[in-house]
Amino acid sequence: MITLSYVISAVHAFWDIPNKFLLYRRYTGLVGYGYAVLHIIASLFVKDPKAPLTNKFPFPDYFIDHPIAFLSALAGFGLFSYAFFLSIAPHRHNGTPQKARAWRKKLRYGYAGVLLICIHLVSLKLEGWITWLTTLSPTLPPLSLIAASTLTCLILLKILQLRKEKRVFETIK
Repeated sequence: MITLSYVISAVHAFWDIPNKFLLYRRYTGLVGYGYAVLHIIASLFVKDPKAPLTNKFPFPDYFIDHPIAFLSALAGFGLFSYAFFLSIAPHRHNGTPQKARAWRKKLRYGYAGVLLICIHLVSLKLEGWITWLTTLSPTLPPLSLIAASTLTCLILLKILQLRKEKRVFETIK
């Protein structure tokens, strides 16, 4: 949902979608943040189906064993938390156009959060994706692979947008 929020912004740069769709960015991002919080809670408290008396991801052992996944998720969640609080702040972007531009720039830290969450996903799920790609069993792809593909598309779309607007990559020919 957070990714979809950022995709709406990037797509708007390429196609003239009505401004009313841009209004959904904020709400989509806020709902996505809520899902992220639920994901964290579930990761801490979900029980292992094979051993119902233990947690599937015991804290802190599981997280110490997967430092890249844990630290990238923690940093990404931190950036998303910052964007969340910017989005619900009562003053948000009221005031001068300069304040509005500064507010929007701060919200763009979420793109770094997207990269960090992509690292989190890949570091935890890469082996499973390779297994699925070689066996195609089960028939449907893992949901995490679909999510990572969506994140990758957003990253590529944003790079194209920045290049089109000559905000980055203008010296690269």
